[in-house]
Amino acid sequence: MKKASLLLAAIACGGAATPIDKTPENPPTRSATGDANIRALVLDIAQKKACAQLDGKWLGLPAQDDTGSECPKNLTGADAGLACSWGRLQIRDCKSSVEDGVLSLAFGGVGWTWVDRRSGDVGIRQYVYLTANVEMKSAFDVGYDPTSKIASVWLTPTEPLKARVNALGTIKLVGDGIVGQLEKIAAGALGVDPKAKFASEGAQLFEEKLRKGMTMTFDTESQQVDLMLSPLPNGVVPNRPMPTGGKAWLVNERQEVFPGGLQFSGPYEPVAAVKLDAKWESGAPLMYGIVCASDATNAVDALARGDRPDLALQSRGSFSDPAFSRVLAPPSCPWVLVTRSAGAQSSRFAFSLTPVPIDAGSGVGNVAPVVAPPSSATVWVTIVSFDFETHKPDGKSWDFGGGAPDPEIWIRAGSGTKLVVVKKMQDTFKASPMLRAPAAVEVSASSPLVIGATDIDVGSDDPMGEATITLDDVLKHREMDVEVKLGGARTGTLHVKLDH
Repeated sequence: MKKASLLLAAIACGGAATPIDKTPENPPTRSATGDANIRALVLDIAQKKACAQLDGKWLGLPAQDDTGSECPKNLTGADAGLACSWGRLQIRDCKSSVEDGVLSLAFGGVGWTWVDRRSGDVGIRQYVYLTANVEMKSAFDVGYDPTSKIASVWLTPTEPLKARVNALGTIKLVGDGIVGQLEKIAAGALGVDPKAKFASEGAQLFEEKLRKGMTMTFDTESQQVDLMLSPLPNGVVPNRPMPTGGKAWLVNERQEVFPGGLQFSGPYEPVAAVKLDAKWESGAPLMYGIVCASDATNAVDALARGDRPDLALQSRGSFSDPAFSRVLAPPSCPWVLVTRSAGAQSSRFAFSLTPVPIDAGSGVGNVAPVVAPPSSATVWVTIVSFDFETHKPDGKSWDFGGGAPDPEIWIRAGSGTKLVVVKKMQDTFKASPMLRAPAAVEVSASSPLVIGATDIDVGSDDPMGEATITLDDVLKHREMDVEVKLGGARTGTLHVKLDH
């Protein structure tokens, strides 16, 4: 029982629950931005560009340093760029603002990471799906080193960060032998909640990783942009596992993918061809392929709901060679590279993607035709967040005894079938699920999009209200807040994303 409790205190990626110093680091020495007006100009540009660069991106989540994995461990400074990625987080909600010379950035998303924890004969070894939200206020500094021809941008927190992590699905304790099974049963009898522990420790990990700030570098010769979640000296770029001969790359990283899991890199804009260079390091062979970015997002939402989606990979292949190169032809849509283990073991490898130069001169001087406004749109709906009133319009509580509702959120186009986007969330007024609908819907002037919520109860389900989004709304807004009403009275607000 003691071993089980110790394990549950250490299931999140950050390890055991220990006090974390949230004190922000000191900003770097200001050189290129010593002029206050130039600093204000650069800060204004950053505020306008930050979320555009983050929104929709798949960010790598680092491997644990305290496991038997052969991934490089305890890396610091520029060498942190050589670490393994064990998971992914897709940024789905991002807001930025500037006040008193400070950049405020709030972002959140959906993703997963591999968790490998053990205490005695009890352990957790599985992929955990999650949502994460981070709020940070940072000083913004710029530097340039003329010798290396590297420009650096630093974001340094000016006050403690705020992070929230929620685990999705089920986290299972695994017991080895009779003793392990008894410890597993004891942990359940004590009412220990692995998901709550993961959420707490995961939030601490995000806060610790981002406390020191971020460094973005730009190589003026190769035009390569890179990002590191730690401060780097002026003129220093992150080290990456694959040599590219000075060519700019789309991605350059090391991954370890475990059986039953996968990783996404991207999304990237359509190009004629890209070159995949890789080196297999250990474990099972690597399988790779390409899918449209929207298909990747749908697959992750299905996995988070407990479903098992099929991904039809293009330009697919596999390898277990120390060195491997292949030219791939991406589809005409924004796309992602998918990597997974092709065997019963994990697969550890490093890889890079670089664009293949082509002659684009034939497209110069073409005149774009005049396009009439569309009469309909195929829309993917993401429920970013919701906030319901604490009582029904008649003043009664949502649930018996004054309890919170158990909302399920759905969409429907015209008289079509309802598609559940957010499954029942127990006793919840407010949340940020950031989940995408399992399928797209066709919206037209005569068939608007309807979004509704239902309170799922044991006896009977109760409507919580609906909202209507018109074709005009879809064409004008990529994100919007909609009021949910029941019988003409407001019952809540939904923040939605509309991709088409």
